[in-house]
Amino acid sequence: LKFADDTELFGKVSNDEDALYHKQIENFVNSCDKNYLYLNVSKTKEMCIDFRKNQRCPKPVYIKGEAVERVETYKYLGVVFDSKLNWKENINSVLKKVNTRMYCLRKLRSFGVNSGMLVTFYNAVICSIIVYGSVCWGGNISKFDRGRLEKIVKKKKKKSRLCCGNAIRQF
Repeated sequence: LKFADDTELFGKVSNDEDALYHKQIENFVNSCDKNYLYLNVSKTKEMCIDFRKNQRCPKPVYIKGEAVERVETYKYLGVVFDSKLNWKENINSVLKKVNTRMYCLRKLRSFGVNSGMLVTFYNAVICSIIVYGSVCWGGNISKFDRGRLEKIVKKKKKKSRLCCGNAIRQF
């Protein structure tokens, strides 16, 4: 999967046979070398997603003798994935971004900006953060995390018409 200068390589390991997975990585590294593309191993990460009770990740990956770091969470195009796909870290990231923008909204209100502009700011700057990537995580977040998102929307919904209230209820 390629996006701009980022490449993601996915592999499925069945029956604990990881030879094909490691061969896929080796082919990718060789392709980079042939095309004079520099592969920064220090920025390369591996995440193992396994829902079995007895989780067994494949043996560690080495690229040109350098070990690839195995991580529990990984941020890709602004969405935080974790090895359990429970989305808690993603919701934490979303809420952190939203809270900083809510401060800006409060400042705008204190400067006397009219309510129409405040609604536009909320829908464009805050709501867009809340619903971004929701096609990935929206149907799978916990009730607790859904409540955390709804709390932000409900705060502002009392005062104006907002776009993302319906989006969160669809989760």
